[in-house]
Amino acid sequence: MSNVFLTPVLVTDKATGKRVPKLDAKGNAVHHKKWRGRLYLPKGRSTTVTLTTNKLESQKRLDKLQQEQNDIASGLVPIPDKFNKALQRPIEDFFEDYFAWGKTQGGRNKKPWSAGNMLMRRQYAKFWIKELDLNPIRVFTAGSGALALDARMKID
Repeated sequence: MSNVFLTPVLVTDKATGKRVPKLDAKGNAVHHKKWRGRLYLPKGRSTTVTLTTNKLESQKRLDKLQQEQNDIASGLVPIPDKFNKALQRPIEDFFEDYFAWGKTQGGRNKKPWSAGNMLMRRQYAKFWIKELDLNPIRVFTAGSGALALDARMKID
């Protein structure tokens, strides 16, 4: 069973330049609000995961995550394939993530896009989704892309 723990807030000591725990008025270390836990991965590695502010919820979540990793290690569950999982999402989801990024920090110097730029990019996205028939997402190999291009050139 994995354990959950709190980690101290670290600050840089001006005199020594080292990272030291932040202290409260009584001299006790100040801890982060969220609990953390050590998750042991199938190939013998481990990682620290940030959980919730409630210790019991954090312990349950960590136990569930550890059980998933144990199932993967024992072969009961296949290793998750992020690529195939992403292919099952509609293309609009990818574009919405892209637009959300642009709305917050997509421009120069991490500034948001202007309203005109956002409108233009949305129009281009609609055009390319329709033009390339990207819904659902399909994986193109060099051969299939070339065949599709040849077929299109013959039609036009």
